[in-house]
Amino acid sequence: MSEHGLAVVTGASSGVGAAVAQELHRSGRPLLMLARREEEMARLGLARAMAAAVDVRDLAQVRVAIDRATERFGPVEILVNNAGIMPLGDVAGQPMGDWQATLDVNCVAVAGLTQAVLPAMMHAGRGTIVMVTSLGARQVFEHHAAYCASKAAVHALADAVRLEAGPHGVRVVEIAPGMVDTSLIDSTASEDLRAEYLRHREHVLDPAEVAEAVRWACDLPQHVCVRELQVAHTRQR
Repeated sequence: MSEHGLAVVTGASSGVGAAVAQELHRSGRPLLMLARREEEMARLGLARAMAAAVDVRDLAQVRVAIDRATERFGPVEILVNNAGIMPLGDVAGQPMGDWQATLDVNCVAVAGLTQAVLPAMMHAGRGTIVMVTSLGARQVFEHHAAYCASKAAVHALADAVRLEAGPHGVRVVEIAPGMVDTSLIDSTASEDLRAEYLRHREHVLDPAEVAEAVRWACDLPQHVCVRELQVAHTRQR
């Protein structure tokens, strides 16, 4: 039996989420991987792992998946809130549907996932909740209004959860990456904005490098909390 408890990773089918799942798996942790694309999670080939094809906005499905995983692996020790979308657009004309989806996936779902695991963690007196935000939580970029607003909200949420959970021994870690080589831009419909973003995506991190930072923060003694860690390519402005 591993000395580690269950780790739950959202957005685990690709990019940072898949890399985090692989990194935590290498550290000996059993996994629950949550994403919409079950086939992609299966291709990771991770032992002692469950994969659930869910939309993180469907909190009923999320709770069912967590219940099944805890029955098999025991209590949740780590939650990595990573799932996100980034539909870019102009403030003056971006469809409200884009705004709603961005806030629902990037922020409201994070609150829901956190609620799903936090009471048991507080009762146990330990646990780690990782919020993957972005440099955009602190620095606004053109055409990124909805995305930056959602990440700024999660930054505030992380601080609020930390205030309430910290006295119970539960730590909240915010990992804020800069540009990473992922398919996040695929949620942007505008070909022009996609092309502009990719033109400026010159100095980027590999998802595995962000995942290593997540694992490092989780491996620290429980009483040590990395409250906020910004991780970017040295040459990124």
